[in-house]
Amino acid sequence: MPRRIAATILLVLGVVASLAGQQSAPRRPESGFNCSIEGQVLYSDGFTGAEGVLVKLRLNGMPMNDTVTRTRGLFQFLSLPMGMYEVEVSADGYQTARVPVDLSFACRENSLPVHLERDPDQPLAGESGAGTVSTRVLRIPEKARAEFEKGLNELHKKEPPEKSLQQFQRAIELYPDYDEAYVQLALAHLWMDKPAEAQQLLETATALFDGNARAHVLLGMLLGQQGKTDDAIRELETAIRTDENNWRAHFELGKAFLKKRLGAPARAHAQRAHELNPREPDVHLLLHDACLLQKDIPAALAEADEFIKLFPGDEIVPRLREHAERLRQSLPAQAP
Repeated sequence: MPRRIAATILLVLGVVASLAGQQSAPRRPESGFNCSIEGQVLYSDGFTGAEGVLVKLRLNGMPMNDTVTRTRGLFQFLSLPMGMYEVEVSADGYQTARVPVDLSFACRENSLPVHLERDPDQPLAGESGAGTVSTRVLRIPEKARAEFEKGLNELHKKEPPEKSLQQFQRAIELYPDYDEAYVQLALAHLWMDKPAEAQQLLETATALFDGNARAHVLLGMLLGQQGKTDDAIRELETAIRTDENNWRAHFELGKAFLKKRLGAPARAHAQRAHELNPREPDVHLLLHDACLLQKDIPAALAEADEFIKLFPGDEIVPRLREHAERLRQSLPAQAP
């Protein structure tokens, strides 16, 4: 499958801990009842993230959920059933954007771009939303941004990712310092099962702009896939220094430290990921295993119970109940 590597890198991989004397939580396989949509709302006129903007989700035409964009215009909808969705975004002074998302077969959409176009018939409300464009972004020539947006549109269609390569490469030719174009080009190569090429592109992106948290996260995940855990940790920690609220970076760091059997940092980052994104099921499983590594059975049991309460339809729940019962039975043996 053309997107197999990207799915492995970009999606939650499950808990990897193997703990002496205790059994980690059952691994949660990909499920049609655990789909997700993650994306970013961007102002097309300034190409900056639209923060604090309402995002609505419809399933088969019926209202289902809504949220508000976070830092850099990021948003997410988790624990979704399979189906045909529509993401709708509205902001004062901009035309309403509607983007279809087909989760009938592929269960996750991880990088959905939603572009807000200016509405010529409406004034902007105080220019507060789109206002502050960084000097770095302003340096990007308009033609390079146009090619970049064409590449985004091609990359995130249900089409072969090869179609986006020309646009991203053209954007880089027009502006060689375009770090985000390198990141998206790397994603295209991941979806083409070319991780070595993707790694080179991500390394170029971070060399051009060390503050690109997404590039560091993806590079860290790639390095982790190769068993280079220490290098992965370095990249993920750099991402967090740039964006402390990046739940994915905390999650991946928690996994990396769990792999190294370092309980304290594994638990700290798992806990932070839990605080930032409690609606992601695998965050709970990671925190459970981190607690188990520290032999904190009551905390691990509490996390398993929380998972069962929050995600009763998840297919690992029957096995997780059995696992939780074994933990309960082990509690008396833990007492002095």
